[in-house]
Amino acid sequence: MGVPFVEDFNDPKQPASSITKLRTTVTAQGKRSSTSDAFLSDKEVRDKRNLSICFGAVVQRLHLNDQNRVQGVFVETEMPSPETYYISVEKEVIVCGGAVASPQILLLRLNLGVSS
Repeated sequence: MGVPFVEDFNDPKQPASSITKLRTTVTAQGKRSSTSDAFLSDKEVRDKRNLSICFGAVVQRLHLNDQNRVQGVFVETEMPSPETYYISVEKEVIVCGGAVASPQILLLRLNLGVSS
């Protein structure tokens, strides 16, 4: 076919069109897994006293103190009925909303007209 096989697709000297191995996270049994499945066991997550994971919640805004450090997060849940909660933060907040939602959460505090 004339398309070269490339072992290292990150090498800038490689041609733009090429064939390479598909890079995925695969278990020892050959099943594809997510990063959380591969590196975080349920027991490890449940035993963390300093970690709270909220599913089905939408961040409304971050509450910053005078030094512009996050001291709390306002979240809205959808189930069983819509309610807004304030979550107080002791040390740090990890903003994890993906490529679109993480920047959106940070923009909510800047009052740039971005709403959730």
